[in-house]
Amino acid sequence: MKKINYILVILLFIVACNKQKYNNINTFIDHYDSYCFSEFTGYTIFIRDKTLFETVYVLSDYKFDTNNFYYVISKNNITNGIEILQWKNKHNKDISNKKAIDIIADYNDFNFPYLSVSNNGNFSINPFEINMKPYLLHLKKSINNETIKENSRIYKHYRGNWYLIQ
Repeated sequence: MKKINYILVILLFIVACNKQKYNNINTFIDHYDSYCFSEFTGYTIFIRDKTLFETVYVLSDYKFDTNNFYYVISKNNITNGIEILQWKNKHNKDISNKKAIDIIADYNDFNFPYLSVSNNGNFSINPFEINMKPYLLHLKKSINNETIKENSRIYKHYRGNWYLIQ
């Protein structure tokens, strides 16, 4: 019985340590204000489901056109093993299964549920909640617009090159 209690305490500790490290938008923006996410240019990556044992990611092109290509990829949170569960590559986009797995392995270093990086370096992101739309947009180049439309979403200027979804 003591062994089970010991295991439960360790699991609770792991879960507590795995919480998001950004508890508000300003903290997140301060940390990623000058980060460009160039390693993910042209891709949308989001977490579809996450448990203690497994994280399921979806990888697609920047505009999330699933008619083009997509991958559903599972990462075992205990062994860190990554495998492709489902994929479609209709137009032979220059992405192999190995490249898809490598992208997810790199993305796993970040602890947020959604990232989409355009070919011009703008990125939309959701740093907090799984299964939520991105609600931050970062523009690579500053513009003087109060609102901007990106990927069918309207964002309102927040600060610097950052916009919040309306």
